[in-house]
Amino acid sequence: MSTASTEPIAPALPAAKVGLIPILIAVVLSTVVALGAVGGVGFYLVKSGKLSPVAAGSAPTEKKKDAASNEQMPGELPPSHVLALEPMVVNLSDPGGRGYLRASISLRIADELLAKGEKKKEEGKKDDKPDPGVSAALRDTTLAVLGEQTSDSLLQVGGLDALKKKMRQTYAIQNRETHVLDVYVTDFLVQRG
Repeated sequence: MSTASTEPIAPALPAAKVGLIPILIAVVLSTVVALGAVGGVGFYLVKSGKLSPVAAGSAPTEKKKDAASNEQMPGELPPSHVLALEPMVVNLSDPGGRGYLRASISLRIADELLAKGEKKKEEGKKDDKPDPGVSAALRDTTLAVLGEQTSDSLLQVGGLDALKKKMRQTYAIQNRETHVLDVYVTDFLVQRG
């Protein structure tokens, strides 16, 4: 005897198709998030000092570090401090004399390197104030260099970089006892009349 089933057969549901675009978006997005997380952790470890950015094969050993502790590593600045000059307003050398510049400038100045065994005269005192003579001489040189500029030369592309280069050169010539390592312009306004 054959028994026929009277139950209706449910049609098979078609398999859900996922397009290629959503899969690619998911893969790219997860890769970007993973790389961002690894980069962020690496940046944190380097900035906190827990991980050295120097390759492991080229890292100096402790003995080499001790022997070279007085030598400057390439890329490192020598011991220095920043001297912020008071803000200044200068007449520019524009035709008609109607242009002026308002600027605030800070200078990175190399600290004096003392010879072995030599001690500071005032070792116990902390000298927070710069030498007024040095500060006045640097300000005078800065005003002279700024006064030679024109508003057109300052406002052109690369004008500020050219000004910084000119200032470093002039400091080296006119202020030989003070070694200016870098020039920072923290406020800069050119006004034309």
